[in-house]
Amino acid sequence: MLIPLIAFGSEYLLQIMIILLIILIVLVTVLFRERRIIQSTLRQKVVESSAVEKLNATVIEQSPIGISVRDKNGKLLKYNQAWYSFWHITDENLTDYLEREREKLQFDDRDDYLRDWKQEVKKVYTKGGQLHIPEIKVIDNKQNEKWISHYFYSITDENGSVEKVVILTEDITKRKKYEIALSESEEKYRSLLENLPVGIYRTKPDGTYLSINKKMASMYGYESPEEMMEKDKLFDNMTKQDHDKIMSELHKTGKIDDVEVHMTKREMPVQWVLGSIKAVKDNTGSITYIEGIDIDITEKKYTELALQKEQQTLQQVIELNPYAICIFDRFGRYYQANKVFNDLFKAVPSADYSIFDDKIIDKLGVAEEFKNTIHQGDTYHFNDLEYNTNKLDPSLPDNPMILHIISFPIMNENNNLEFVIHMYENITEKKRIERELARERKTLNNIIDLNPYPITIATANGQYLRGNKAFLDLFKIPPPPDYNFYTDPIASEVYDMDTLKSKLAKGESISFPPMQYNTHDINPEFPDNPLTIEMMMFPLMNDNNEFEYVVNMFADVTERNKAIANLKESEEKFRTFAEKTSAAIFIHTDGRIKYVNPEALRLCGYTYEELKQMSLYDIFDPKYKEMVIQKGNTRMNGADVPSYETPILNKNGEEVWVIVTGGLIDYNGEKSILGTAFDISAKKKAEQELFRMQKERYSQIKEIAGGVAHEIYNSLFPAVSSIDKLKQRLAEKNIDEVERNLKLINLTDKAVTRAIHMTELVTEFSKLETQQEMNEINFANYVEAYINRFKYEHKVNDVKFIVDIDDRVVLNIHENHLYSLLYNIMSNAVDSFENDEKIIEVSAKRNGSYHKIILRNNGVPIPEDIREKIFDPFYSTKPKSGTGLGLAICKKIIEIYKGELTLQATIDKNTEFVILLPIEPLNH
Repeated sequence: MLIPLIAFGSEYLLQIMIILLIILIVLVTVLFRERRIIQSTLRQKVVESSAVEKLNATVIEQSPIGISVRDKNGKLLKYNQAWYSFWHITDENLTDYLEREREKLQFDDRDDYLRDWKQEVKKVYTKGGQLHIPEIKVIDNKQNEKWISHYFYSITDENGSVEKVVILTEDITKRKKYEIALSESEEKYRSLLENLPVGIYRTKPDGTYLSINKKMASMYGYESPEEMMEKDKLFDNMTKQDHDKIMSELHKTGKIDDVEVHMTKREMPVQWVLGSIKAVKDNTGSITYIEGIDIDITEKKYTELALQKEQQTLQQVIELNPYAICIFDRFGRYYQANKVFNDLFKAVPSADYSIFDDKIIDKLGVAEEFKNTIHQGDTYHFNDLEYNTNKLDPSLPDNPMILHIISFPIMNENNNLEFVIHMYENITEKKRIERELARERKTLNNIIDLNPYPITIATANGQYLRGNKAFLDLFKIPPPPDYNFYTDPIASEVYDMDTLKSKLAKGESISFPPMQYNTHDINPEFPDNPLTIEMMMFPLMNDNNEFEYVVNMFADVTERNKAIANLKESEEKFRTFAEKTSAAIFIHTDGRIKYVNPEALRLCGYTYEELKQMSLYDIFDPKYKEMVIQKGNTRMNGADVPSYETPILNKNGEEVWVIVTGGLIDYNGEKSILGTAFDISAKKKAEQELFRMQKERYSQIKEIAGGVAHEIYNSLFPAVSSIDKLKQRLAEKNIDEVERNLKLINLTDKAVTRAIHMTELVTEFSKLETQQEMNEINFANYVEAYINRFKYEHKVNDVKFIVDIDDRVVLNIHENHLYSLLYNIMSNAVDSFENDEKIIEVSAKRNGSYHKIILRNNGVPIPEDIREKIFDPFYSTKPKSGTGLGLAICKKIIEIYKGELTLQATIDKNTEFVILLPIEPLNH
């Protein structure tokens, strides 16, 4: 390279070297400056690293989470205060923790809490990575039980080998205890909800169940809440009246307390419930869901009648009781006493006397205590009370006595005092100790003897101790001294005695099924007294909950069983009657034949075995079958169904018309329908022939009426037109002359208008059967609008309209026909008014398969001798103003819809038209 450079000359070489030198100087300068920058940066990094390290140390030390650092062998290198405090490490054992190695991760007893995690922990120490133990129970150095969340992660060198392991220890004891307590609380709440002796539920506004407890399901006869939620709804089990009352109150106040509801399903075990219901509403006031509590009060309801019947017996018990008994009202005034009381005191309290103001009781200093005790519903005892009515009233006999008085209250259903009953015992001649013993015995005797149920008391070993008067009256003789219930041969056949003893010892009550009992069968010397009894036994436990006595309560069901036998006898008599009657009799449940008599077999032509293989509904004409099934279902639901006519098809396919009646009965323990059918085929044929003749007559009348109406209308129309023109011309003449002529024209105009109205009625009558499309009309809404229109058109603001229409009444009828019905009947009512008070009543409700509409007014009644004629065409009770077609049109309209229109006689002699229209629409 030097050879070509030299060739260029020395001057060029020098220039090149200068350039190279400059470049070298620049490079050295740059390198030197970079070195200074690097040194400065390094110094800054050292300072920052120191600050970060200091910051990290401060954060670790102040952290509420325990932090410890161990080497790869498990030796403790560092720790913070939270770790030190958590484990309760003392200065004495800290050295041991610092020097302790885990002997190459061979864990000792202090690491026992990690026994299920040993392999995972070793993996962190040997291979690196991290491990999170969400929760684990530990014991600290003070033997305290704690819960921690443990987190291990390794720190490795540049080769990936584990150098250190950092352990984060978080104390989660409080959280864990809260979770355990919450879980236990939820379980207790759930257990309480499921074991409460009341039904608890939540439903949608329509009664669909959202949740129910087990008691609710069992109350209504279901195996589980799920089954009840699937098959039942809240409002399905109550009457419409109860439903409407409850929903009205819920919408109004949001809740209803202590409402008694009657269940409508007879097959359910519960028939009456006492409920508290609450509606939960949203911000708009709409009900989002309903929640409530049901208590079964069926037994209470059924016992009310029995309690009423027992009142008379109780009165006899009071009167015949050997103790002096006096009853005072809630103010302490005399109400009633038995003969023994009158004999004891020789007089009755005066009208102004009150037991709460008795001077003798007040003198003892217990008057206030006595009054408070009675008003609280507790019994009060007066022991050894020296009493003399003469001290209260000098006019009464001087009759000093020492009395023992038991005073107990009778509380009403609101737990308020209603009566105070005093039972007196004259213990004047007895010693104090004898009086006390006698009082206790008599109190016990009263509890037993005054009970209307037969009762006996025996020892836990079955040894008879005593029985009450009702028991002796029932069995006629007390048991012998050595009698033991556990060896009673009759009872032993009904119930296993070893099981009986075991249950009584556990405090359980025992109910025996009805059993035939006659003490004569046990001992021939006893009276022959056959009984059918039911018995309940319950144990009396002492203070140590040990079985000490057993109480037997008996119920005599002999008469009830006789009634059952009489019922069977009645059934036999019914069968004898049914075999001989000329009416067809059948008993069925939902079409399943249970019984038919010979006349029923003759009528349908089938044998009994053939009928058992088919449904009763199969013998009815297919065109009427659905109607018959519907009426059967209505009867099964407890509603009344009027008798009705329908054809059946006998085995040969021949049509036989019958009139069917029926009602609900209990047949062999199952709800069934007892029905009768009478053959009316001959009557039906006669009616059909009469109908044919009437139809022909009606067609002739209709044809004549149509022609007459047309001719009258054509004749009157020019007269109407001429009158209008004449009115216009006369309006331009002399006023006096115009008024005279207008009077004549107005009279003519009224006559023509009436003739046109008559023509319209005749035309309407002649076109009644013209095909017209039916409308679905809410009757309540239609009547409200129609009455306003009727008042305006007839100028009858002095007429009072009373409307009572069920919202469910929806009529399938052409609107013109409905208008004609109301117009003609109400117009007749207005024409009949003579009194100052003018009333028209309109009511409607569902009645079986019909809507029943009643139009009633207090006008002059229609005479009885013409009631059968008022529906005939052209018959009128108003010769000068009537056409005789209004009611005939009404009658024909109702017949078009297969309904019925009648004029009913009422007790108050008002006029009452009754309309029956089928609920189901006709197939026009």
